[in-house]
Amino acid sequence: MEKQPRIAMLLSSLEVGGTQRVMLNLMDGFVKKGIAVDAVVVKAKGLFLEKLPDQVNLVDLSAKRALSSIPALIKYLRSYRPDAVFSGLTHINTVAIISRLLSNTSPRLVVSERSNLTQKRQHAVRFWDKHADFFINILYPLADAVVTVSRDAATDIIKTTNLDPKKVVMIYNPVPVDAIRKLSLLKISPQFENISTPLILAVGRLSPAKDYPTLIKAFTILRERVKALLMIIGEGEERSSIEKLIMSSPYSEDIRLLGEVENPYPYMARSNVFVLSSAWEGFVNVLVEALACGATVVASDCPSSPKEILDNGKFGRLVPVGDAPAFADAIEYALNNPSPAEQSIARARVFSEEEAVNNYLKVLLPNYFVSGEEHK
Repeated sequence: MEKQPRIAMLLSSLEVGGTQRVMLNLMDGFVKKGIAVDAVVVKAKGLFLEKLPDQVNLVDLSAKRALSSIPALIKYLRSYRPDAVFSGLTHINTVAIISRLLSNTSPRLVVSERSNLTQKRQHAVRFWDKHADFFINILYPLADAVVTVSRDAATDIIKTTNLDPKKVVMIYNPVPVDAIRKLSLLKISPQFENISTPLILAVGRLSPAKDYPTLIKAFTILRERVKALLMIIGEGEERSSIEKLIMSSPYSEDIRLLGEVENPYPYMARSNVFVLSSAWEGFVNVLVEALACGATVVASDCPSSPKEILDNGKFGRLVPVGDAPAFADAIEYALNNPSPAEQSIARARVFSEEEAVNNYLKVLLPNYFVSGEEHK
């Protein structure tokens, strides 16, 4: 009998975030397939620590930052000898590649880019984003495969780097639709339970990529025409500037920043319109999650996945990036013409967890799995 395969999932932490949520969904899917999974984190902190599946082994590298975790990661690779290592985000990918090289071990190494590289470069603020091209061109060829989360992102990274196209694999993120449906039935805060005013909801990190200024301007335009309430779930570095923008709106009392919410799905299910105003994205997990909750959605037509997820507008209205008046018009139309919940849920099932898990296993463990089925 072959030994149980082991996959190391490398993360900076288990703070609430899109990448972390994807990793947790994959871990859950892998352990259900009988795979040993190690959650290897630079620092074991964050609300998602409590969400780790019981079968997952937590490995805390206890480092202050990603680069300083390299010695501990090398030690892990030599001690545990995982069959495969998977990481996401440029700085963590860099650490994974360097550590494998210095460890003199040979697990299969798969890294992923979660957004459109060109857009990330154009809007770069952080060091790793500004210098992403350098690390990708120098280090990514040393990985066994590079996963992107949309067709658009795959095309972009092939065009803008020296990566071998044969190493680039597109896999949509896993979305556990049935689990989300159950969570969407749970209660929300009493103060929001019985709101009769139409609810516009956005969920996502308070960061430049999400372009909340456009959303707030759009809501102000909308609010001049109809009574509505805007709620934004998320936390991030742009909170101060967003708060100032909200205060400058004549309808500031109708805009709520809720911060981090462990379970946003009941809010999605109760919203009249779910909105995504992003300037750029990778795979928009939250958009599929909103569909899974049966929500009516309006999204910016940004790179790289809203158009793919919504099938060119068939399952939600698409709006030009940064166009606040068009966004206001689209939201008003959606309020008056809600999508059938069953249609939204059916679309979400296209991005099922099972399919994503099988596709990842083909890349991570090609010697163990063929088309998602374990070798006997």
